[in-house]
Amino acid sequence: MTISTRRSSVTFTRPFLLKPLTEPHPPGTFDVETDEMALDVNDRLAFRRVDTRITLHQGTSSSTYSIDPADLNAALARDRGAR
Repeated sequence: MTISTRRSSVTFTRPFLLKPLTEPHPPGTFDVETDEMALDVNDRLAFRRVDTRITLHQGTSSSTYSIDPADLNAALARDRGAR
């Protein structure tokens, strides 16, 4: 089983809320990592997402949370729509 990690960043221009957060987080640019497991299906290589994480920074501390990519996409859409 091979796991690969894809890294990207997202930017929020307004405070946002993602599960499992209980309060809105201030806007900013944040790192997102997605782990995918390689699958060998009928002689083709396919990938299955197994975990998505976001690292949130506040002051000098940071915390990493496992999140649902659909929740992240919805929060980004709300942020774009709020402009």
